[in-house]
Amino acid sequence: MFINYAQKSTQYIVLVLLSIIWGSSFLLMKRGLEDFTAFQVAGFRMFVAFLVLSPLSIKHLPKLKKNAGLLLVSVLLGSVFPAYLFAKAQTNIDSNLAGILNAFVPCLTVLFGFLVFKTKPTLKQILGVLVGLLGVLGLILTNMQTQINFDFRYALLVVLATMCYAFNVNVLKSWLGHLSGIEVTTLSFLFVGPISLAMLFASGFFDALSPQSYDSLGYIALLGLTSTAIAIIIFNDLLRATSALFGSSVTYLIPLVAIVIGFFDSEVITLTQLGLTALILVAVRLIR
Repeated sequence: MFINYAQKSTQYIVLVLLSIIWGSSFLLMKRGLEDFTAFQVAGFRMFVAFLVLSPLSIKHLPKLKKNAGLLLVSVLLGSVFPAYLFAKAQTNIDSNLAGILNAFVPCLTVLFGFLVFKTKPTLKQILGVLVGLLGVLGLILTNMQTQINFDFRYALLVVLATMCYAFNVNVLKSWLGHLSGIEVTTLSFLFVGPISLAMLFASGFFDALSPQSYDSLGYIALLGLTSTAIAIIIFNDLLRATSALFGSSVTYLIPLVAIVIGFFDSEVITLTQLGLTALILVAVRLIR
């Protein structure tokens, strides 16, 4: 581990840090989509993460063979599929709404954990999930009232991505918990190299490159470095130190980041949004 997760205060700090990184990712995707397709954004994002992480995997290679199947499942559910689904969704819905919809992950984490992985959340954790879900639904309703670009079909793509995330969180906690965050991340992304290259060639990515697209390319590269490579290592270590439910509760904080970004982008913050934000913070405390 790069960070000492023994103290609860550290766990909360890491949770906030991840929410800032991932909350900003929707804006980076939006900028990348200005010059590239969803398939190209997802492919280049994954390829950048692969380039960053592959040199770090060398010392952990002896553990690859024994865990290869689960690592492949994890990286597909936790990175590859959601990267495309979110990028595709944001071609028709706004980035803020995508960030808010992402907050369904804790609820789905509990559901998959109970049905598939036989985990039993406490009554207080279930209450926290319900309180958080209430806050998220409130933010969705208030957000949709001002959304010009809203298409229910594309919103469902985000929900599908959250299902991938939630199932993967349980896989990481229940079946890959014996590996450290850096081991899981670096080894699983060895599979991403060929996958992402195939995505780039199939989508005509290299033909789409031009001096006018370099800014968008930079945003996608930053997305791959921070939101994929660095954040996933930290998140996987946080999962090992806490619980699947607490780790997934980072998605409750992501809408708050979206609200703050919107404020600095000259958007209005209402008292209703502030009240729902407070409700979500209470939910995170109950879950922990």
